[in-house]
Amino acid sequence: MQDAVIITGSAAGLGKALSHTLSSIGSNVIGIDKNRSADIIADLSTAHGRQLAVSSALDLCPRPKAVVANASLASQLLDQIFDRELTVKGLPASHGDGVVQQNF
Repeated sequence: MQDAVIITGSAAGLGKALSHTLSSIGSNVIGIDKNRSADIIADLSTAHGRQLAVSSALDLCPRPKAVVANASLASQLLDQIFDRELTVKGLPASHGDGVVQQNF
């Protein structure tokens, strides 16, 4: 899958609405949620769940277009996704308060 948007908390509320809206305009979406139907079922409140979500999402889309950290604790997932992707690309990343900044 190319240029997907990864959305945590995708099975309900804002995450579900955003997933539907983006899909309806032709964007590829990878939904992550802990106990509802989603592309990836993972509990982001645990280290294992975050690692599962990161690995699974990047297996589906090695270069995501965007990550919407909608679920609680999702900022940790966002850090892991960008750490892994930037490390693979050999690019520097800096962190601050759960936010990843890309230094390009």
